[in-house]
Amino acid sequence: MPTYKCRKCGNEIILSIKPGQCQICGASQFIISSPKNSKPLSGNLSQGFSNLSSGSTSKLNSSSLKSTSKQISKTNFSTGKKSNQKIDNSSLIVPPAIKHQKTYVEPTLPLYSSSSNLASSYKKLSPKPSYSQKPNLNQFFYKIILIALGVIGVLGYWLWQQQFNTNDFKKIVIKESFKSSKNWSLTDGSMVKKGSLFQQQPIPYHYGASIWKGKNFTNVDFATDVTKVKGAEDSPYGITARINGKSSENFYYLLIDSKGSFVLGKHTKDGWFPKVGWKKDSVIKSGNTKNNLRIVCKDDLIFGVINGKRVASFRDESFKSGKVAVFSMRGKGEAVTVYFDNALAKEK
Repeated sequence: MPTYKCRKCGNEIILSIKPGQCQICGASQFIISSPKNSKPLSGNLSQGFSNLSSGSTSKLNSSSLKSTSKQISKTNFSTGKKSNQKIDNSSLIVPPAIKHQKTYVEPTLPLYSSSSNLASSYKKLSPKPSYSQKPNLNQFFYKIILIALGVIGVLGYWLWQQQFNTNDFKKIVIKESFKSSKNWSLTDGSMVKKGSLFQQQPIPYHYGASIWKGKNFTNVDFATDVTKVKGAEDSPYGITARINGKSSENFYYLLIDSKGSFVLGKHTKDGWFPKVGWKKDSVIKSGNTKNNLRIVCKDDLIFGVINGKRVASFRDESFKSGKVAVFSMRGKGEAVTVYFDNALAKEK
């Protein structure tokens, strides 16, 4: 602990800090004096500390510390072991005064750095932008598009089905149980018996049609039951609509055979023009059995129905109106024999 000596009265005070005033004379000027019982380490070192006590700002002579510095070894504070490395006396400087300073640790990354460092640190520290809303928005629009396409598809199918709607064909014109032949113009080999129209074509490679004598139909829904009783399997039979022309050579037709095939088309003076078929369909009862045939002429739309199933359709504007008839045909072999019954014709 230093000894402070009053400049005025010489009173000595031992304190850790400089006193404010002398207790004897009240003076406030003091000098630091060495304690009487202190011993100097060496002459040069004692002189250096006396210079430091007197307020001198001169640096200690490095040569005066040579003998002492050689005996001081560097200590590794992390391990507590002494190192044999000697201190360089040339760089040893004793400051004029020792002051308490706040410890400052330099940051690992500078506050202001180059653009490349800033960019790299920004990439590491800045959060990645979230794109979660964009896929959700895309999924939302994708679902809307799917729903819209579904609605359009259902609506389109409904509109397409409406063209085959015959609910407006409510007026019944023909309801025939064939008790008499007076309403029909029978072809060769035909007769009415036992409540049916019996038809057998006598001439090979010819067809015959028994035509209803009544009005011409523009739009018509014509149906009848037809039963084959004998004849070749490939001989066609069925119904026709919109028959017109001098020789009744123009008409639309729906024909089947006993092998389970059908054809839908038109006939003119120039020949046969099948639009759909011949084509097999499981709905047709093959052999000598009964099938229900139906042909519908609705403006330019022609379609055929067999046993309640619509099997084919096409559009044609060749014939605007005509009569209805039942039809059979003979090929090379035996004539086909069929019965027609329960004929029904409706119009709008």
